[in-house]
Amino acid sequence: MDQLHFLTEASNCRIYRQGEQIILKKTPATWLGTAKFVMFVLCLIPFGAGILMLVSALRGSTEILWPGVILTGFSCIFGGAFYLLLKYDRKIKKLPPDALVMICSIDLKNCVLLDSSGQLLDTLDNVSIERSMQVTSSSKKLVIKWSKGKLIIANGNPFTGGTEPLEEVLRSHGLMK
Repeated sequence: MDQLHFLTEASNCRIYRQGEQIILKKTPATWLGTAKFVMFVLCLIPFGAGILMLVSALRGSTEILWPGVILTGFSCIFGGAFYLLLKYDRKIKKLPPDALVMICSIDLKNCVLLDSSGQLLDTLDNVSIERSMQVTSSSKKLVIKWSKGKLIIANGNPFTGGTEPLEEVLRSHGLMK
């Protein structure tokens, strides 16, 4: 059996190639990219404000000493949470392909789309991969459509790479316009 080769990853989707098959897998913790961004902002803003207040307190504005200490303390707490999220993200990035959930696979040799269990969904003549609007995000989702259904490949997330890296790989294999 051919070896599995990593092609790209974005928005909680990884694409692999194994011989003549393109395999799409979903990574866990879809919330992680947004959580990292929010925690970073919650760390950065109080830190900046707290430091400014502490500097002002050192210059004689003692009434803002305690608010500066409190904001800097909150920043440290959020910074610790941000660090834990980064650590968890590294753990997820190290997950082997067999630990991920299969979305679908595309058999280029036989020109067919297969579901996660290897069952035939349709021929590639009837399959299209398209960007589609998401109500909850400024990014588009990537959807694979065939004559009898559709499947979301990735919900685009600007904090986890959007869908562009996935689209580039799919285009390079002639699967997307």
